[in-house]
Amino acid sequence: MFEATHSERCTAPARAVWELWADVSQWPRWHERVERASVSRDDADEDDDAGLAVGATVKLKYRRGGTSRFVIARLEPEHLLLTEQRLPGARFGYEHRLDPGRHSVEVTHRVFLDGRLAGFWAAMMGRKRLVESIERFAAREKEITEPGAVS
Repeated sequence: MFEATHSERCTAPARAVWELWADVSQWPRWHERVERASVSRDDADEDDDAGLAVGATVKLKYRRGGTSRFVIARLEPEHLLLTEQRLPGARFGYEHRLDPGRHSVEVTHRVFLDGRLAGFWAAMMGRKRLVESIERFAAREKEITEPGAVS
């Protein structure tokens, strides 16, 4: 098992951060490796911006080429978004969580690899790069969503 977690306090309302996550077409704003993102469901046409729903597929086109597909495994509006991808011998996922406080929200990102080949996939993807990416997610989201922020 490989896992990395990063949390930051943000003065933006939880709803502002959630709206950034819920609009899949906006993922390239906070995920620097993504060039384009779309979501589809089995009961809808491919890439129709079907909206977030458990079981929906998020297709990511990366800036350096290649695509991947993640399935929305858990969804709790304004609180939790969990996406997962099956790899040979492993499960790869991102968990995005919001924990509102009185005057701020704690934004937590977790990346994980689980399964018998998790160590192999973590080495292939680069453990350090995975850790740095979730740290940058939180920093970029703060830049975009905090009051007075310029995106």
